[in-house]
Amino acid sequence: MAWDEIESLKPIDLWHHGSLEMIHGGNYPDKTSFCGRCWQKFKSFDGLPVGERVVDFDLFLEDFEETITNLNHYGSDKKHPDYIFLMEKIALAKSRGNATLNVGVDYTPLEIMILSFKVNGNRLEIPQHTYFANYTELKKVFKNFGGKYVKNGFVFEQSPESVLKRIRNKETMNLKKEFQFFGTSADLCNELCEMTFDPMLNRSVKLLEPSAGQGAIIDAMKRWFDTKVSLLNLESITAIEFMEENHAHLEKKYDDIELIHLDFLMYDEYINYYDYVIGNPPFSKGQDMEHFRKMYDVTRPGGTVTSIMSTSWLQNTNKKATAFRKWLGIDDAITWKDKTMLKEAAKGSADYKGIRKVGNHDEEVLIKTFAAGRFKEAGTNVITCAVQVKKKVPSGFEMKSKEPQLQLF
Repeated sequence: MAWDEIESLKPIDLWHHGSLEMIHGGNYPDKTSFCGRCWQKFKSFDGLPVGERVVDFDLFLEDFEETITNLNHYGSDKKHPDYIFLMEKIALAKSRGNATLNVGVDYTPLEIMILSFKVNGNRLEIPQHTYFANYTELKKVFKNFGGKYVKNGFVFEQSPESVLKRIRNKETMNLKKEFQFFGTSADLCNELCEMTFDPMLNRSVKLLEPSAGQGAIIDAMKRWFDTKVSLLNLESITAIEFMEENHAHLEKKYDDIELIHLDFLMYDEYINYYDYVIGNPPFSKGQDMEHFRKMYDVTRPGGTVTSIMSTSWLQNTNKKATAFRKWLGIDDAITWKDKTMLKEAAKGSADYKGIRKVGNHDEEVLIKTFAAGRFKEAGTNVITCAVQVKKKVPSGFEMKSKEPQLQLF
């Protein structure tokens, strides 16, 4: 058949002819055969470029429905590149008709197919006839959102509407990368509580978790107060969480804490207020240093702030790390012994105890390092440390204060 005759065929006829080898035995198309000409433009044929499809895939949906009906699915070679190509295009056309898309946005085929999935409670269900040549890519997307594959769908701890919203708005496809969310293990959370709370302090206390994630540190706080015989009385727990999916999870999980949906660095409500602040903030771009100073400001004099941090700031010479070390009392004035200890701490193999001078007061500083692997279950092997300051002097910058907390202990 001449090339002009092929080009004159209706699109649906091209589909059917292009599927003949797959329907009848799954043979590979020959570039001089009708199917070869139909499916692919070849450089040796009329000077056409290699790799471009002739078929116009902007067909009416009913054409695809007819193609599905006529295609001998079970008798075809499933690994044949043209079979994969055909099935993906059919699935994409059906998905486009069922997906809710923003006008003028350029979506990838994978995004279009995901946006055709049906929400059923906390499940995203894959519609029938949706075809994926590579499920690995699909599973990777939903893994980044905390979804697990279960029987023709993906299950989430919260409603998957927020997942579809992010994909529809072309927002991040990797929440861990954007929010630096790496869950804290129960053992490490317990360790943070043990090194922070003073069981002999005889009064009621207010606690804050400023980067609450999915509540691992909050759970440890509750366990400590449920199991420890102490003079402390738990008055309240406040949790701040910015990531929408985690905030929704916390809303369902707790009904006895104050929960705030906010970036902690934008939290300008109270200073010198909380007795204990324990957190695991994001590390990227020095955010852990910014968060720690903010955590310190909202802690009341006589209180304690403890935070998981990276160890990069211990040796980094950039402006932010240098300023943070100076603020923390770790600067060029410390002894050679301390410098050696800090160098080992940066490797996760030593702890550091020091003093932060604030006027005439000394604030105890502790850096407890953890070797690589403490966050392995959460997907990172980074070396980390817990930084702690026992606050003595009130923060002085102007912000609203819930109640005056200027007394020293």
